[in-house]
Amino acid sequence: MEVRKYDLNDQYLHCRKNQLVSYLDYKKIPVDLLFYNALERSMDVYDSVFANRMDRNHYLDKAAPEETLNLLGVTSTHYTMTDFEQLQPEIENGLRTHDIVFVYGNGRFLDYKLDSYQTKDILHSLAIFKMEQENEGVSYHIFDDIYDGPTYMSGRDYVHYKVSDKVAREFFINQRDDEGVNLLAKERMTVLDFHPVDQQTALAAIQENYAKWLADYDDGFELYKLIPSLVQDESVIGSFNTKEDFFEAITQVITLLIGSKKHFIRFLQYTNSSPELITMLEDSISSMEGVRFVLNKIRFSGRVDLVKLTQKSDLAFNKEQQFLQALRSHTNLNLLTL
Repeated sequence: MEVRKYDLNDQYLHCRKNQLVSYLDYKKIPVDLLFYNALERSMDVYDSVFANRMDRNHYLDKAAPEETLNLLGVTSTHYTMTDFEQLQPEIENGLRTHDIVFVYGNGRFLDYKLDSYQTKDILHSLAIFKMEQENEGVSYHIFDDIYDGPTYMSGRDYVHYKVSDKVAREFFINQRDDEGVNLLAKERMTVLDFHPVDQQTALAAIQENYAKWLADYDDGFELYKLIPSLVQDESVIGSFNTKEDFFEAITQVITLLIGSKKHFIRFLQYTNSSPELITMLEDSISSMEGVRFVLNKIRFSGRVDLVKLTQKSDLAFNKEQQFLQALRSHTNLNLLTL
């Protein structure tokens, strides 16, 4: 199965959502429509990733809600068993009736993850597209990201791996309830079904959902006023295990927000939104990347350039406000056919 990664440089979707969107793209579903609500509120991300120390990969992104999948003719069936002996025949049956099954587990036990996952317990999703009986037992064929040790290399497509029955069992049964490892994993296994839809009805419903979302969406962008003070606050920095952890957390907030906007741009482009609006969002992203650049410069040099950081943060604040104001004035979409 040659599922291509939907976004080689994704900085927003968690692993399962990324696999699911990539598979739907492979099935010719117009996945750009799933990102009508991908524009995350800045303080929601700050509260989760920085204040509450959530791993960025566990952030519950808003994109591709189940109800929108249903509008596009996609339904999910979730299995909640916790015993691998119950799960294994369901995987086998799922692969007989579907192209692929998705299974959550603990990434620490995946032997192909090398140092990147095997150093800690972390929730991960396997996209299984084949089971094979071999001399040494059952093996599972999956696609996943490339990991070259402790540093994840972005910009690279999915590759195929073969996971042994032993590794698959350890992956599944060793999910932990503490540290949020199985926060997303109440559905231990998921399969997708596809149904024909009436295009006009589906597009009208998505238009309505988008209008409701935009009417409810608001962001004061307080984050950009907060950032310069954070890098000077020794009590905040000291609340992290190390200064490196502090900078990792705050830059991950910016990175996730940038990623959410890049996915929202895909929705705007699909719906033939105003080119000026898209340019404004691109300018907003560039200003956020400027904030991240200065934060990383402080992080690696140890020298706090407060003037530069404040300038970049104020610019991002202004760009964000300008874009949101413009977005509110462009509520009509030109939705293409499915």
